[in-house]
Amino acid sequence: MHLGLSPHPRVILAVEGETEESHVPRIWQKLGYPQAPELVRLLKLGGTKKDPVKVAALATTPLVTRLDQSGKFWWINKPPTRFMVVIDPENYYSPTEIDKTRRLILDEIRTGLAVQGAKATEDELSQLVELRTWKESCYEFEHFSDDELADAIIEVHMTCDGWSREELVSALAYWRARRDDIKRVWESGRWNAERKRVTGAWEYSVSKTKLADALWPILEKKIEFVAQGQNTSVPAIVRAVADAFMVAQNWRYKNFVLTALTDEVTTSG
Repeated sequence: MHLGLSPHPRVILAVEGETEESHVPRIWQKLGYPQAPELVRLLKLGGTKKDPVKVAALATTPLVTRLDQSGKFWWINKPPTRFMVVIDPENYYSPTEIDKTRRLILDEIRTGLAVQGAKATEDELSQLVELRTWKESCYEFEHFSDDELADAIIEVHMTCDGWSREELVSALAYWRARRDDIKRVWESGRWNAERKRVTGAWEYSVSKTKLADALWPILEKKIEFVAQGQNTSVPAIVRAVADAFMVAQNWRYKNFVLTALTDEVTTSG
């Protein structure tokens, strides 16, 4: 652990898609954090419909080795890992499902401990799992205005289906207001008031990786404004990266054991 040789990171920061996956390493570098994979590891979940329970439990369940000679605690052979998700508020992470999802992850961790003959208190387990969602419906809408998104889309898409910038901004505002994903702009089109329907899909989709590249200078500037005290609102993804780093640093040089009790097992660091 101290030498940075452990394959187990202190925090797994899980995000949904390509834009976030592209931005997080750049944010990490922009904030001046060290290249230390034993601290924080990035994981792309690939969508909110994918069940996170098994992967979260596999990453975070403590591995018990042996009981100390004093009989007061169990040794564990890997450092604790926090599974931290920042994601769109839908499906497994919707307002009605997110608490259930977290509970199922914690239940899976309890099962993994029980197989090893160990238990942990609720307070201890709660440190291992953290699920966050954006206030807006998707990452892009959370961090960028309709004007910023329109300019970035125009930069990376050759035709924009023949739309004017004004039409593109209007479509972005329409799907934002409906709390939908930004991809609906090119997958479903814009609202046609006369026909009372959307106009349909574009000839080809916007590349999310190219869009991420076009949006990065905007997010980078916002980070700089915060650092200069020109903006008190820290972008949510930047806050998440900073919090992940702080947790990892706090756990970096500590040794952890599972304290052996008659009825339950507690964690001390």
